[in-house]
Amino acid sequence: MALLMSAMRTSAITGRPEAVDAWFAGRQSPRWVDPAAAKLQDQFRALSVLHENGMIDDAEFEKLRSRLHA
Repeated sequence: MALLMSAMRTSAITGRPEAVDAWFAGRQSPRWVDPAAAKLQDQFRALSVLHENGMIDDAEFEKLRSRLHA
């Protein structure tokens, strides 16, 4: 419980929910998670990281994101 409280505090202070999201992600029951949706979510997350780090520009990000929707 202390670990979750620490993650929530960090999220509140920094304004970034990754700490709490990571804590819950490992605890979701596999039977409730659609494998295809999980894979798509991972692809979106990877694409967002590339965009945030400046490895791809806005136009390329939108182009790749639209391919994932298709």
